[in-house]
Amino acid sequence: QAKVPTTEELVQLRPHDERLHSFMVHRRLLPAAFIRRVLHVENHYRQNLQHQQGFQDMIRAALAGDIRIGPNGGMLNVDVSTFYFPINVRRDHLLEDTLEALQDAAPADLQKQLKVTFRGEEGQDSGGVSREFFRLLGEQLFALQSMLFNSAVAEEARVLWFDRASPRDPLDFWMLGVVLGLAVYNSLPGLDARFPVCIFRKLRGEPLGLEDLGEVYPAVASSLRALLAWKPAEDPPREDIGELFASTFCLDFSVSYEENGKSCTEELKPDGANLQVTLENRVEFVRLYCDWALTRSIT
Repeated sequence: QAKVPTTEELVQLRPHDERLHSFMVHRRLLPAAFIRRVLHVENHYRQNLQHQQGFQDMIRAALAGDIRIGPNGGMLNVDVSTFYFPINVRRDHLLEDTLEALQDAAPADLQKQLKVTFRGEEGQDSGGVSREFFRLLGEQLFALQSMLFNSAVAEEARVLWFDRASPRDPLDFWMLGVVLGLAVYNSLPGLDARFPVCIFRKLRGEPLGLEDLGEVYPAVASSLRALLAWKPAEDPPREDIGELFASTFCLDFSVSYEENGKSCTEELKPDGANLQVTLENRVEFVRLYCDWALTRSIT
């Protein structure tokens, strides 16, 4: 019989612990509004845990004489980072200051409640300053001018997808993910990030296929569906069907594309350029192409 965990044990449990499994595992069966509410409560709970830990650390520091006590009994030199994750940025150097703050932060710091200040400006962050911070950050990070995203995909599919030829530093993509996580974790809306659903499936480690490709490259996905559905218009001899298929599509296990004005070719499997796509292996070709387009080409 499973033991009911105590409060102390619950604090230490990891999300994959079987004792914490619930109907939230079946998220596809639940309304989106309900899932958002559960995530909000869970994130608030985690922030409270960090706040309690900060209070305990402060008490230990006071007992050790590391914190000065004022005449009215108040603590004079308490570091705000004990309770919050502070980000102090300049409006005209928003990306650089944000990246520096995120790189200096420990994983536990990111689980604290966010407090943003704009350098040289007064005001307490009760949520409004953080929303302004994310709005300004989003205008720079999620615009096509940032050169982080594929402009052709944005025009065709109306979603944001990573540009394999981006000149930006890989750290900028890392910052992109952390900023999104912070916005969700702190329940701060306002980021205009039009990502396809498949990117969240990708983050969860789920396999991606033709339907996912259609969210990013709808024209290519349509062509691949036609490849899978192909049947000869007439009823030729069986031995001629394969030859007719090959002459119709003229494909091999390689991909050609343009990058920075140059024509590039990449094989989907070893010696793929010399391997013809046939009726028998067309399913494998589509699977490998989807994996290349949605994973390999952007990693």
